[in-house]
Amino acid sequence: MGVQFRNGATVGGSIFGRYGFSDILTAFLVFDTKVKLYKKGIIPLSEFITMDRDRDILEEIIVAKDGRHAVYTSVRRSQTDFPVLPCAASCYEGIVLVSIGARPMRATVTETTLDEMEHIADAFDYGSNMRGSREYRKHLAEVLLCRAKKALEEGNVEMEVQFELNGKPVCTEIEPGAVLFDILRSLGCYSVKCGCETTNCGLCTVWVDGTPRLSCSILAARAAGCKITTLEGVQEEAARFGAYLAAEGAEQCGYCSPGFIMNVLAMEREPCTDGKPPNREGIREYLAGNLCRCTGYAGQLRAVEKYLRERRG
Repeated sequence: MGVQFRNGATVGGSIFGRYGFSDILTAFLVFDTKVKLYKKGIIPLSEFITMDRDRDILEEIIVAKDGRHAVYTSVRRSQTDFPVLPCAASCYEGIVLVSIGARPMRATVTETTLDEMEHIADAFDYGSNMRGSREYRKHLAEVLLCRAKKALEEGNVEMEVQFELNGKPVCTEIEPGAVLFDILRSLGCYSVKCGCETTNCGLCTVWVDGTPRLSCSILAARAAGCKITTLEGVQEEAARFGAYLAAEGAEQCGYCSPGFIMNVLAMEREPCTDGKPPNREGIREYLAGNLCRCTGYAGQLRAVEKYLRERRG
């Protein structure tokens, strides 16, 4: 589910709500999960989701720790949107549990085998709404089931990638489709932010071998052997330029500042053809990919002009 929902919700709330769009419900159904209710006691999650809503209280979620292999995959319009269709599967002692949600009905679970897994899309009902038609959802289910089967057969294989992060060697395991943004955040580089997921805002700007790039659009595997720099790696320079932003009243909420500062510092490193810093039009062109929702950019432009003039003067 989207980060907006996750930031204001809990796992228990999502399961107790039994929402049709719930990623959490879809995933937990394949773990032989049980719920403990204040009045009704312990019952299987698959039974709980079929019950009428009442005023009982969810006390506990019990997940089987049996070492089963599991995989979750989904299709959504953007990373922060609710899923068009989520699919989860687990395999334990030859038995495969498959759950598909947002059909747009709430998730249900069925039992199958690895050999039959990719052919059970017809075991689920599908409907239409603003996110997709019945036919589209059924097609997605067939595709996601094939992907889930492959992942279970391969044991959720991850790949190893090595690169340099802020001057230090890094070796980490990634999923084949992971993007650099997610890996950097997982490694503690929280200055790298996501604002659009469409390569339009510039918040996720980092340097790849000294060149500013949008980390949300780079596969993490492409970082192998590269030198990656985030704001954490240029703190002294960032603080120096930050003082210019503050002096011009251009810091505002600061959410876009990391990406903006990374691009300004990259621009500072660009060679000058005439020995002079770029003019305002040149600055605008270089920073066109950095969006700020708080200002009209006037204060930021003044800060950049003064910074470059004094640094290169």
